[in-house]
This record gives sequence, C-alpha cells and structure tokens, in this order.
Amino acid sequence: MDTQERLLEQQSVLTAVVADAGRVEALVAQVGDTRTNPAHTQALREELRRTAELMDESARAVTVDAVQDDRPGTAAGERGRRLESLRAVILRFSHQAGLAAAPDADLAQGQLRRGSLDGLYPGLREQVDTARSTIHLGAQRERRAWHRTVVAGLVAVAAAGAGLGWLVLGPVRRRLAEQRRDAEQLAEVRQRELARTTAIARATSAVLRHDDARSTVCEAATQLIDGALGTLWEDDGHGDLICTAAVHADIFGMRLPLSGQSITSTVFHTARPRTCLAVAEDPDVDTDSLLSLSRACGQDLTAGVWVPVVVAGRCRAVLALGIAGPTDADTLAQQRPTLEILASEAAVALERQDLMRQLAADAESDPLTGAANRRAWDVVLPRAVYTSRATGAPVSMIMLDIDHFTIYNDAHGHPAGDTLLRRTVGAWRQVLRPGDTLARYGGEEFAVLLPGHDLDKATRTADALRQLLPAGQTCSAGVAQLAGAEDATALLTRADQALYRAKQDGRNRTVTAEQPQRRR
Repeated sequence: MDTQERLLEQQSVLTAVVADAGRVEALVAQVGDTRTNPAHTQALREELRRTAELMDESARAVTVDAVQDDRPGTAAGERGRRLESLRAVILRFSHQAGLAAAPDADLAQGQLRRGSLDGLYPGLREQVDTARSTIHLGAQRERRAWHRTVVAGLVAVAAAGAGLGWLVLGPVRRRLAEQRRDAEQLAEVRQRELARTTAIARATSAVLRHDDARSTVCEAATQLIDGALGTLWEDDGHGDLICTAAVHADIFGMRLPLSGQSITSTVFHTARPRTCLAVAEDPDVDTDSLLSLSRACGQDLTAGVWVPVVVAGRCRAVLALGIAGPTDADTLAQQRPTLEILASEAAVALERQDLMRQLAADAESDPLTGAANRRAWDVVLPRAVYTSRATGAPVSMIMLDIDHFTIYNDAHGHPAGDTLLRRTVGAWRQVLRPGDTLARYGGEEFAVLLPGHDLDKATRTADALRQLLPAGQTCSAGVAQLAGAEDATALLTRADQALYRAKQDGRNRTVTAEQPQRRR
C-alpha cells in the first residue's frame, strides 16, 4: 500500500470516528431519557455496544506510518505521540460507550454518570481535526511528488519519443483517475453517514420536544433515501389504514383497506419490512393507489420502502416511502437500519399519544363502571345543545335511577351492588349508538345524551334500557327533548323532574317531560 492509499484510509478512519462519536451521543441521550420506550432500550444498548466496538477497531486503525511528515523540525517521534494521543482519546470514548451499553448502566439525559462524554467529545474532535490537517499536508506533498513525476515523464517523452511517452503518461493518468474516484467515494460515504446521524437526531429531538413527531419522522426518512414521498399509515380501528402524516403530497386522511391487496397492508399484518425496486411491475402493488400517490406528489413513483412501526409487540403503523428515480438494492439495504430506528421513533410518538389519550379517558370516566363521569357530562351536554341550535337537529336526554338500590345493597352487600352497576352499564352500552353518551351522574343515577333523537325516539330508547337491568332489578326514567332557546341546565332540570314523577308514580316506568311554555 503506497502513501496516497494510506492517506485515504486514514481519512476514512477519521470520518468513521466522528460519525460513530455522534451516534454514541445520540444513543446515550435516547437510552438515558425516561420517556424512551423501555421495550427499545435493549436494542438501543446493543447498537451502542456495536458502535463502541467499531470505535475500538478505528483506534487500532490509527497508525503512525499512515501520516508521513517531512517538514523541517518535525520528528517521527512527535508524529507518533500525536497519533498515540488520538488513539487514546478514541479508546476512552469507546470505553465510555461500552459502559453505557451495559444493562445496569446508570444514565442521565445526554451523559453517563460514571464519566461524561461531553468532556471527551471536544477533545476527540480537536485531535481528529489536527490529524486531518496533517493528512491534508501529506496529500499535498503527494500531489507535488506526482507532479514532479509527471514532469519527469514529460521530459523522458521528449527525449525518448511519442511511443515511450504514452507508456509513461498512461499509468499516470490512470493513477490520478483512481485517486479522484477514491476521493469522491470517500466524500459520498461521509455525506451518507452525516445524513444518517442528522436524520436520527432530528427525529429524536422532535419526539422529546412533543413536536409533530410523525411529520418529522416522515421528512427525515424521505431525505435519507432522497425520496419523493414519505407517509405514515395507522390503523383507524375500523378496518382501514389512514394516512396520519405525509411529506411532498397533500394526502392526509387518505384511506387504504386493511383487507385489500397492497404492500402497505401486507407489511402491517406481517410486521416485516419490504423493499420494491419496480413498483409498476410488482403484483402486490395496488395500481390505483400508485397512480393516486404519483399524482399527489407530482412525480412517477418507481420504487418504495415499507417499514413497520411496532408498539408493544404489535404493528401499529407503517412508514411508507416512495422513490421517483434510479436506485439500487445495496443502497436501500444500507439505509434500512436507519429507517428502522426512525420507525422506532414513530413508535415512541404513538405510545405517547396512547398514554395521553388514556390519561384523558381516565380523567373523564367513572372508575367503577367505565361510563363517563360528571366532569365529562358537564362538557358534553352544553356542546350538544350548541350543536343542536346550530344545525337544527333534535337532541334529547334520559335520566335513569335504579329502583330500591339501597335496599339491594343492604341485602346483598356493597360488592354485589358494584357488580350490578357494572353489569347494567355493560348492558346499556350494547343498545346505545357510538355517538351517544352514557354518564354516571351520581350513585345509582345515570344520564344518557341522544343527539339526533326527538322525544318519541328517546322514549323508546329509555324503555329499551329499562328492560336490560340484570338480577331482576328495575329502574325509572325521565325523558326530555331540547326545546326552543332553553340552555343545558334547563334541559337537565326538566329531565330530572320527569324522573322524579316516575318515581312518585310507583317507579319502574318512563315519564316524558312537558315541553316548556313559550313566553308571550
């Protein structure tokens, strides 16, 4: 291996060191963050361990004979000490990364408690920059040496004739062309590593800041593969996949049937990534969807990558990326690990959304029966009244009270009473529509909101609910329909008065409220 090749190898080693160091920082910050999904911690630590091993290999690849320095006053011993110092810093950095990869490592956000990476990283960058400067000086001297060789060859050509000149210049030109190609390949590798690290950092930062992580993940993944379209498809719970984020196309809310023949639905069901280099020829690609997506992004999509987003062992979404240009399997294979990391960031965002939704549901539901609580009812009722006035659609409500519930409790015990309440709510939910609201108003008293129901329909619904009580129990019901310009409080008062009359008239019956008299 000649000096120029050693210089290129040394440059590649230093580029890998910087990329791995940035990756270590991002992984340590993600593992140490308390908001990171614990299910992903083991994979992140394994990735951290592999990166530490790569940095160990890089440290061993730092050799003194790779950088020759013939400047006056620079001794070989000084060059050796400089590279030995750089090797030591790399080893220290990889050692700290190895500590972070240990299952019992104690991490705080962004750093190790046992030894801060923040103090090592600037020193590493400074020494890498120094080594690069030395490499560049060596490369310049190599180029000057080659220039002298070329000049000598030209002189030889002039002396020996055209035939001998071609024999000399041909290898020189080929050698220079090879060096140029090597430099271009090195720059391309460095650019890919930088794009990879940047994409991961942006997605992680968006999730930690509670930003629109879905769109950020799609954008980062699209930029990574130089794609024309980036989308995220989630299960809507009703048999469709719905687009919840998209870049380079206005397709938010677009739906794909889970039962249909498409790669997106296949990846969702199997939770396995998929790559297609010719989407127009693949029988698993839905032609109509492909045309719609191509029109939406303004380019003809030629290839695609699908990565499952797995939450708690179950596929929750699919990260689908479209490419409108030439690509190859090797390039996509190199980018797949990064895409899977981005998909894991999307999984963290979905988990956080589920948690926030569950917290909101818990705050507005009755812990015993699962019905809406008084707090939720006080929000839903005024909103339904406002909607009814704005649209002109009717809205009615029912007040229900389980008859002689106190006697039932005294006879069978409070656990039996709790069971009766839970079974009653479960039976009523089988009759009510998805848009209806069932709330536990207090004790054994319940309220039902029926948007779109007039008084007759609401009365029939109340009678149906009364027939569903378990254990031979009965209940009384009062029904009222919103009338005129009355507000939510007036509607609730009339329904409650109707319930009171039902109980006064002997219980186990439905009474409709009288319509309020119009003021003259």
